[in-house]
Amino acid sequence: MCKHVIQKKNTYYYRRRVPEDVRSLYKRFGKGHVKELFFSLKTTDKAEAARKAHAQTLRLDALWQDHREGRPEAADPQVALAVLEAADLTPGDGIRYPDNPFLYDFTDMLRGTLEPHQPPPRISPQDRLTLDILYGAPVPKLLSDAKDKHFELGKGPKGKVARQQFDRAWELLLEITGDIALDHLKRDHGNAFVQRLVARGVGAETIKRYLSQVRPVIQTGILEFELNRTNPFEALVIPNASEGKRKPRLPFSNDELMTIQAACRQMDDERRWVIAMLSDSMARLAEIVGLKKQDLYLDAEVPYIRIQPNELGRLKTVQSERLVPLASKAKGPLVLS
Repeated sequence: MCKHVIQKKNTYYYRRRVPEDVRSLYKRFGKGHVKELFFSLKTTDKAEAARKAHAQTLRLDALWQDHREGRPEAADPQVALAVLEAADLTPGDGIRYPDNPFLYDFTDMLRGTLEPHQPPPRISPQDRLTLDILYGAPVPKLLSDAKDKHFELGKGPKGKVARQQFDRAWELLLEITGDIALDHLKRDHGNAFVQRLVARGVGAETIKRYLSQVRPVIQTGILEFELNRTNPFEALVIPNASEGKRKPRLPFSNDELMTIQAACRQMDDERRWVIAMLSDSMARLAEIVGLKKQDLYLDAEVPYIRIQPNELGRLKTVQSERLVPLASKAKGPLVLS
């Protein structure tokens, strides 16, 4: 379930009320402020709509919080485009139609009117961005644009497990930044990303894996959108990274394994079947979860499973493709399933 998603015919839409204290972001010339956002998510897939809506919600939450706190980051290109659309204007109209009298009214609405002897008014970052786009400035590219381009080029994660890992890292990034313009992404955001993981008790190696999910997406955006900047997520300092790997975990004792296996038999559900198979096969979790029915050979003289890559996921290494004999605890769940 995802908030703010509705379906019309086969297409999903995003619908959300705009709080009163941030409605000034959505100016409509001669019509008051926008009270509700409503736009297409441009997908007929429910899961994709949920992901897009969640990203939009995080972006808006960050934008509105910036606006409430008066931070300069409170300038969003999507808001600027919405303001122009509400005024029946498009990017670049200020250059294409410089003599249009309506432009003067619109720009006065954003800049404010003043007498010649008065000092220039202070324009909010959001109104400044709207005016820049009206007069031909390119629309800033967002993190979501970089992600879309990354996937479009075939660089995205392959397989269900890899996609889940990417989604976790990407959601954490959006919690910190919102769907920010790539030009506004700073090294402080990267350090906050690392510190958020440290606060959760995540180890250095896992932090590196999280960074390896989001850093290439940012780099794709910088390269493909021809931005003149470095990747702020490169060479981030990870606390205790030089201390090496964590102390090796001790193996389970035979008594502990028997206790675990007895609990698996008692619970007798899919999760416990997986645990029972892990306890006897010594395969990786992703390898067991990614098994297909045709990978099971229970009628052989020595029952076994075939670990091989498939559309559900890849293997960690080429050498990981192998045959694994099954002991009694692993055979039981497989027969039950």
